[in-house]
Amino acid sequence: MAAKCDEVELLERLWNWAKGLQLNPEEIKNDVYLKKDKDGKTNPHMAAEGGEFEVLERLWDWAKELKLNPEEI
Repeated sequence: MAAKCDEVELLERLWNWAKGLQLNPEEIKNDVYLKKDKDGKTNPHMAAEGGEFEVLERLWDWAKELKLNPEEI
């Protein structure tokens, strides 16, 4: 919901929290970044639907940090 509602600060807090838990990049990728909602949408999907450019930009930065390939995104 944070991605869909343009809550960049909340997304950053969640990102930092996940990293603070010392999750490995694979866990962050699967359990945070690419986690799907009940409709099968990921954070990037919801941000794109809501037209949230700043959120998409931040998610793109994190995708690069996680070394995601285009098929995963």
